[in-house]
Amino acid sequence: MLCQGSYIEKITHTLHLEYAKPASTPMALEELIPYDEKATPQEIYTYQRKIDSILYPAIITRPDTTHTATKLSEFL
Repeated sequence: MLCQGSYIEKITHTLHLEYAKPASTPMALEELIPYDEKATPQEIYTYQRKIDSILYPAIITRPDTTHTATKLSEFL
């Protein structure tokens, strides 16, 4: 049995999401649209870190979130 609870909790604290409202579904129902403006290098790095952090548990122990993680990684 694999348990990723402590890893996910660490990600939550690292990305400052402790008080974020949990979603009822793994992905928003509306269509995702690309960002039209130019992102700063810091914004790009932060987004890459977030996607990287969720891909590991999504692939290893949370297959229900794999589609969402994959869809978000398309915007890298």
